[in-house]
Amino acid sequence: MSKPIGSRKAATAYSDIDALAQHVDGFDARHYFDQQGEVETRAAAQRWPLLARMMGLSTDVDTAKQA
Repeated sequence: MSKPIGSRKAATAYSDIDALAQHVDGFDARHYFDQQGEVETRAAAQRWPLLARMMGLSTDVDTAKQA
């Protein structure tokens, strides 16, 4: 019987790659790179550029102005 997802003893996966490594024997997550966080951060910075600048994140709009 499997544990519910909200169980405190359930392993936490930080990315899709980590989740896959937990379920597939022989899969080594250290050999892969997950860009999910970077893609979401870039999209959020474009959606809320003022907040991104306040947090010290560069936006694609800022980068285009400097080029």
